[in-house]
Amino acid sequence: LIQMNLIEQVNLQLSQQVRYGAGIVESSLDTTTAALVTAASNPELARAVETRDLSILNETSKLIYESNPTLRRLVYLDRDGNGVALYPFGTFDLPNYSFRDYFIETKRTRKPYLSGVFNAQVDQSNRKVVAIAVPLLDPDREFAGVMVGSIDWDRIGAKLQNLAFTHQEEYFTIVDRDGNRIVHPDSSLIGQPVSEDDPVRRGLVGSVGVDWARTADGRQAVVAYGPINDLGWAIGVKAPVS
Repeated sequence: LIQMNLIEQVNLQLSQQVRYGAGIVESSLDTTTAALVTAASNPELARAVETRDLSILNETSKLIYESNPTLRRLVYLDRDGNGVALYPFGTFDLPNYSFRDYFIETKRTRKPYLSGVFNAQVDQSNRKVVAIAVPLLDPDREFAGVMVGSIDWDRIGAKLQNLAFTHQEEYFTIVDRDGNRIVHPDSSLIGQPVSEDDPVRRGLVGSVGVDWARTADGRQAVVAYGPINDLGWAIGVKAPVS
């Protein structure tokens, strides 16, 4: 009976951590999206992209960037997907990014778009990133380009880990719509898919629960999982069993 009570207590604890963690992610991305949408609503920003006025873009970007610590970088693309400006300053690896899903969908819907994890092609960094893209519209409400905010997942991941019992080696993981890791303590696994039998995948279809699983290094663990409802992603917290 005591053992059953302990198991129930652990399950409840992990499930609460998943709910709180999902709330942190949703709140962080909602706040960042709202800031980008507000900035993009200024037609001067669209005009600056069209005319490649870097002084206005840099001045505006500085304000957005410094007031939103969840942002790692801002990227501006024109109506054809050509790179216009980066903040903080850097270099584009390609002349055109119109093939990116965030450009295609934002141009098509004229609405904000949250990407999955992908390899950035700026500064020759090949960094794994997730981006929020918002449309830039000219005074006639015609599509003028896209402003893209790259998210600082190290910062969000640190907030999540504050919920975990690190002395028990608990850790959070987040996967995107395709099951690829966005947050994981092993940075080499970011962008890599979780295994098909990993219970965390069940969160992608809205399931919530606790089950047995394996950590990335093969140890047995208890995992609580659930959806991040607004995003179509899943979140899990794993507690290795000694």
